[in-house]
Amino acid sequence: MTTKVTSNVLENTTVTPGTYGNATQTSTITVDTQGRITSAANTSITSAPALNTGNWTIFESGGKLYFAYGGVNKFSMDSSGNFVAVNNVTAAGTP
Repeated sequence: MTTKVTSNVLENTTVTPGTYGNATQTSTITVDTQGRITSAANTSITSAPALNTGNWTIFESGGKLYFAYGGVNKFSMDSSGNFVAVNNVTAAGTP
């Protein structure tokens, strides 16, 4: 015989129901040995330092990656991986 675990059988925890994490915060979750979430919180995501590679600089701002050449922003990449031209970009090559 299988017993169903229903909401009236489960004990309440101190976790506030809701969604944790977003574009600027990640979730921090604690799970007990029975698999219950016993705490949940949002933790801010800190920006990574700029990466300098010769004349190119790559840095994060407002949830986007920016690519600058010679100190001028050329394009950005959003959280979905889409590239957006910011300033006079010429593309060449074979796809």
